[in-house]
Amino acid sequence: APLGSSAALLMGHNWLRDDRTDVQGGLQRSRSDLSLLGLALRPAGSDALNLLAKVEWRRTVNPFGGGVLSDVGDDRRLIGATDAVWAARPGTELAARYAVRWSALGDSAAGAQPLTSFAHFVGMRADQALRGPLRFRVDGRMLVDGQGGGSRWNLTPALVRDLGRGLEIEGG
Repeated sequence: APLGSSAALLMGHNWLRDDRTDVQGGLQRSRSDLSLLGLALRPAGSDALNLLAKVEWRRTVNPFGGGVLSDVGDDRRLIGATDAVWAARPGTELAARYAVRWSALGDSAAGAQPLTSFAHFVGMRADQALRGPLRFRVDGRMLVDGQGGGSRWNLTPALVRDLGRGLEIEGG
């Protein structure tokens, strides 16, 4: 839904229920729920700055398998993310992303403690035009485990050749 000429409210919901009969003739019920609320900002007079912020709630009750922390149980996730892309000047683009995710998996065993996970993600990208269709790009990402304190990161410099029509080759 538009919020003036430079902003939009994003909202989406998807609820799915799957009832199946198991081999003993009993009913197995699976659910997958998703709700998303976001705000996108892009000044009407320029595309030099673009911002997106969103919050997403997911819940999967799945006796069939396929969860994040385990393949069965009641899997709940809350994800918040914000992205910013800034065209600092012609030929130069800077982008950043921050996201946080909380997950909890309820075990079907009586009295079992639920498994939980909390993580932070930071990503950055710099893209600079060089000459003609060539650009230099650097991508960096870091994932931090909010409970155990462990982290993973990578930094990727690359040379990019634009082939036109949205197609490019990147090497680095």
